[in-house]
Amino acid sequence: MSLAATKTDKNKAQPASLQETEATRSNTDLLTVYTDFSSVENIWRRFEETADCYAFQSFDFLSTWHKHLGASSKTDVQIVVVWSANAKPKMIVPLGIVQTGRIRKVVWLGDNVSDYNAPLLASDFSEQADQTPFAELWSEILSILPSHDCVELERQPALVGEQANPFMELAVTVNASGAHMTVMGDDFSVYFNEKRNAKTKKQYRNRRKRLRELGETEYVHPQTESEISASISKLVELT
Repeated sequence: MSLAATKTDKNKAQPASLQETEATRSNTDLLTVYTDFSSVENIWRRFEETADCYAFQSFDFLSTWHKHLGASSKTDVQIVVVWSANAKPKMIVPLGIVQTGRIRKVVWLGDNVSDYNAPLLASDFSEQADQTPFAELWSEILSILPSHDCVELERQPALVGEQANPFMELAVTVNASGAHMTVMGDDFSVYFNEKRNAKTKKQYRNRRKRLRELGETEYVHPQTESEISASISKLVELT
């Protein structure tokens, strides 16, 4: 889903020149905007350990994106942390502001390289009783961002983990590019037999046979950070 470009009220926008803006309280939530990855790193890393989120919203992914792409495109970082009453993060919204011609747009950080754009949600986000209606909370968030002309949030999934994406409560439209998803289940053999017919299974057997003719094959699942790094390096080398 996408949030079509919508105009915002410039009179409500406030400048945010510091690395961390002064915390602002909505009806039930405390909002903090961070304009620098380093100042929010500890909060973000701890939160993503238990939060529902996609890999595209992990700290490592977006900080690396910003280092190599976002900074060069002069994306203004606007990372919003929504705090619950017990002073714990309930949502992190990684936003940025980009200049397109004379227009300043609010977008997702990493938007141009991410398959899915979404907030990070506390595991109990949907169950919290003191929820501010999201449209109201979103209005509060926009009001504390620096001056901008419109909002354009694209490629937003309906779910974040198993929770409803709160951005779906806004005036979204269907994205031009669809996506496919499936539930794997606990037994891959059962899943494989349900999803593949006899002809396809025969093709797979023939491929494995040809691989064996080339030499011994082994499936390796990297576990440690060094193994994962070596695996990715090898994949890059092969491409």
